[in-house]
Amino acid sequence: LLHTKTGSYEVNQLLGDLEKKLHLYGFFRIHKSIIINLDKVREVFPWGSNSFSLRMRGYEDQILPIARDKTRILKQHLMGL
Repeated sequence: LLHTKTGSYEVNQLLGDLEKKLHLYGFFRIHKSIIINLDKVREVFPWGSNSFSLRMRGYEDQILPIARDKTRILKQHLMGL
């Protein structure tokens, strides 16, 4: 499913293919089943032992897990490194 401001849409593509296409537009895969728009990240915070999660602007009630192997790369993207 693709979630946007205007609704949710079923997309008939593999997530890996979407990741390759959307990477150029500021999207990042934070988990095996989640790709996010980096411009919409509201906050990143510790969650459990040695892991992090995040919230997106407009979806503050949802907590999205960040895969441990993606945390360092995500922080670099968000800090503009």
